[in-house]
Amino acid sequence: MALTIASNRLTGALFDKEVLFDPCEHKDSGPFDTGEPDTIVIHFTAGPTLSSAVNTFKNPDIESSAHLIIDRDGSIVQMVDFGRIAWHAGTSRWQERSSLNRYAIGIELVNAGELTPSGGGYLAWFGRRYEDAEVIQAIHRNQTVPSYWHTYTAEQIEACFEVCRILKNSYGIRTIVGHEEIAPGRKIDPGPAFPLDRLRDRILTGRHADTGIAEDETADATVTASLLNVRAQPSGSAPLAGDPIEKGTRVELVERNGVWQKVRICREGWVHGDYLQTDTPVG
Repeated sequence: MALTIASNRLTGALFDKEVLFDPCEHKDSGPFDTGEPDTIVIHFTAGPTLSSAVNTFKNPDIESSAHLIIDRDGSIVQMVDFGRIAWHAGTSRWQERSSLNRYAIGIELVNAGELTPSGGGYLAWFGRRYEDAEVIQAIHRNQTVPSYWHTYTAEQIEACFEVCRILKNSYGIRTIVGHEEIAPGRKIDPGPAFPLDRLRDRILTGRHADTGIAEDETADATVTASLLNVRAQPSGSAPLAGDPIEKGTRVELVERNGVWQKVRICREGWVHGDYLQTDTPVG
């Protein structure tokens, strides 16, 4: 069953998981004005789990809320109807607009955010330790030196892309921004571990941010993940098609299906496109 929107709520399933509606009561500012929302704001939760994020938004003493939370396995919880103004952006500005809550759907992804090196690992502000496999070193778009960031999972990224695609088609979304872009100096989410530029180029223009290649073009690419799973079908729940591909392996892109790309090396299968660095178009 595919994800759809009915009565301002996301319904259906992704990765064989149903969308859960778990409202945070009395945490919105009423309905959007006519013609809104037309924007999506991407956030990270800066917390350890989906349940901690849900509990935070349901806490009556905390004046914040969001429309959706996407867990690390791609599970989705909706907490505010898409037709109502949630409290996720705070003091914010984008181009000529301020107070982005009035225009935007807020999507939170479960992610620890920026991490601190400690004893061969990395610590989040809440004390949880993360190992190398879950961490990247990167320069934030609002910073000048590299730091360490909790990575997002392929399932999260695919779920976010799919949700944004559905929201665009349902509400006429014209803008996708990160919290870090509408509140620079105050917020750093979703951070450099999230493919924000690729998301908005893919959803809003149908092109790939890193190369400008359209969905119907072909190219060669290099695997960027340490080990990239190959699926028999373009889905994170599809069975594996042989061993994973190692980082640095060159592949030929054969076909695209949303965020999934069929590749050819010595066999064919579907891999998540956000873990490929595309070269130049061929043919």
